[in-house]
Amino acid sequence: MSSKRNERREAARRRAEQLRAETARREKRARLITIISTVAGLSVLAVLIMIIVSQGSKSPIEAVENQPNNVVDGSIQFGDVDNEEVEAIVYSDYMCPVCKDFEDINGADLKDLAQTDGVVVSYFPLSFLDRSSQGTKFSTRSSNAAMCVADGAKDSFIEFHEAMFANQPEQGTPGMTNEEIADLAVAAGADDSVRQCILDEEFDDYVEAITQHASSKHDVTGTPTVRINEKHLDEDLGGNWSQPGELKEIILQEKN
Repeated sequence: MSSKRNERREAARRRAEQLRAETARREKRARLITIISTVAGLSVLAVLIMIIVSQGSKSPIEAVENQPNNVVDGSIQFGDVDNEEVEAIVYSDYMCPVCKDFEDINGADLKDLAQTDGVVVSYFPLSFLDRSSQGTKFSTRSSNAAMCVADGAKDSFIEFHEAMFANQPEQGTPGMTNEEIADLAVAAGADDSVRQCILDEEFDDYVEAITQHASSKHDVTGTPTVRINEKHLDEDLGGNWSQPGELKEIILQEKN
């Protein structure tokens, strides 16, 4: 009897040791899983923080994924960009009637200036007046079209720009459809890929970003706004674009 009791005790002891060993293995595995999960979680958190910080340091324009070609920080540039001495910057909105007046008075001069050594003319099509087109967001759609033309047919941009103001709708109306805007782009020399870009409103996020950037970074509160080498035409240079030839004269003076 004593021998059997000893055997039972020994068997019980071995089972207890096995249970303790198994429990220890499970606890070790659980600790390892916890450590791995914590490290992985911290790694993911670190990556997310890096992404947030990097996004936070970007301008509204830089944060837009789909960027048009041939556009520099929202501007469509013409002229002697490799030897720039003076930059004339024009912020406009295709729904803005005063911008049409500006174009009628100064458009030809700006085209001539873009052929002058050392002069760069930069166009910023903005979307301040979306509220003035009965909910159709004509300003965004037309500025998107300008980006599409710059992206796929930059040589046609000036003619398209002129056509948009020549066919400018009245404020408070829906404005042209995308199809009608695309027809103007094609008439200016753009191809079917540009037409599709306009119909798809491919760069509407970019237009929103450059409008926000112009307002927050460059203090543009309305259109038309004209700057020459970052100086305000009216406030800093005392110029008046409504006087024919005056804008051109001031730009050339700043160059010299």
